[in-house]
Amino acid sequence: MIELSSLKCDQIIETPTSFEVTVSLTTQPQACPACSARVQSKGIAAPIEVWDTPMAGKHVRYAFRGRRYKCATEGCPSFTDRGPDIHPKHGITWRLWLYIQSLALKRSVKDIERITGATEDQIWPVILNLSAKLAEHRFPTPRVVAVDDIRFGNKRRFTVIYNAENGRPLAIVEKLDAKGIGEVLHKVIEPSEVEIFVSDMNGSNLLLGESSFKGKPHVADKWHVLDKMQRQMSRIVNQTANKLKKGPATELKSWKMEFEGKFAGKDAKAWRATLAGEPVIRRQREDDQGKLILKSKWDMLKAHQPVRMVYHARLLLRHVYRANSRRQAEERFDRFVAFGSRQDMPQEAAKAVKLLCESRKLILAYFDVMWRHHDGRFRGPTTNQAEARNGKIKAMWKNSRGVKNAGYLNLRVVFEPYVLGVTMILCNTCGKSEVLSEMEGLRRAGADVRNSLTGRCSNCTAAEFVDTVAA
Repeated sequence: MIELSSLKCDQIIETPTSFEVTVSLTTQPQACPACSARVQSKGIAAPIEVWDTPMAGKHVRYAFRGRRYKCATEGCPSFTDRGPDIHPKHGITWRLWLYIQSLALKRSVKDIERITGATEDQIWPVILNLSAKLAEHRFPTPRVVAVDDIRFGNKRRFTVIYNAENGRPLAIVEKLDAKGIGEVLHKVIEPSEVEIFVSDMNGSNLLLGESSFKGKPHVADKWHVLDKMQRQMSRIVNQTANKLKKGPATELKSWKMEFEGKFAGKDAKAWRATLAGEPVIRRQREDDQGKLILKSKWDMLKAHQPVRMVYHARLLLRHVYRANSRRQAEERFDRFVAFGSRQDMPQEAAKAVKLLCESRKLILAYFDVMWRHHDGRFRGPTTNQAEARNGKIKAMWKNSRGVKNAGYLNLRVVFEPYVLGVTMILCNTCGKSEVLSEMEGLRRAGADVRNSLTGRCSNCTAAEFVDTVAA
């Protein structure tokens, strides 16, 4: 019933939630595992509980008593023999060890505990062992690499290394400095083979581009560049809304026609949406004669110069990314810098323009590597897919109620798309990980699980074939 050759089933008690099985060993050690000397039995060891993979939706637990053995070599310690199917240190079978590994890529520790019945103390060694092995997995070097920061809560910040072409993460590390990121980067890919590096304009990313990607085009991410002016736009809108709220009644009178009731802080959200949207009328209200009073975003811009200045600067920056060549982009960027440097530009917005001007080389590098898309428009590399993936990572973090261990977080984030044993294997000979093709994964999934060849990587299989032919 239990399909483990070294264990014999003596008694089974089925409960509504589990199978309680009494088992005994059918094998005995031939020699000491430490020195290979002759061993002598010292009697039965203390009973232990051993968990196995679930069966029919129920937990499986063994009541097991191994034997103590004494080695003939003087000074060699005695040991308890558990057989080849039970882990020598933890109260689980090797079969459950592999099952927990497959669950660890997609499930939280609490979920694994609920599914298998094993305790957290038994599950964590499996997870840490797997995360250590997969941390050394080397991915095919992508053409475009992106680096982006991600924040969990108020304190924990990580750096995610992405394949920018498909948005798949290559590693996530709890380091923000260029040296720490570079060490991990060289473990997972070959940076010298990367063609384009994309990041925001953070100082550590600038150092990373000069060290690990020296001589490669370093592109400032389009969305981070545009976000600089978008943040200034939101700040000016909120400041102006607060002034209107606290201003005299005569100043508020015209705005009461646009917003029902008193102008409050929540109206800044509607105002910002109006300014960011198309030039259409957002609010309507009738006056005393029954005529409609219409207010568009152009009326708002005319009434408030700070908002108008930042709004115009933001439009000029967006216009830069509509250029079809670097020369055209340079002209438009210089026009944006000239307008953003005017004396009547709000101070904080002028600082943002100055920072963007200092990153001029990285921003314009976008137009050196852009290509014509299938819709006829020119586009360049961005972290767009990486940003979308960040949302899924945060959702995973929230659903797992936080992941404190950085190795386990890397396991969940990077290897979640894979299925251990089908699309990815850990070689049972050399211990290295390998990603399988779809056809190879299906072929191995249909093979006998007791066949050791199904768990070998291609290198070990090829080496064994060469040895067989040579013999």
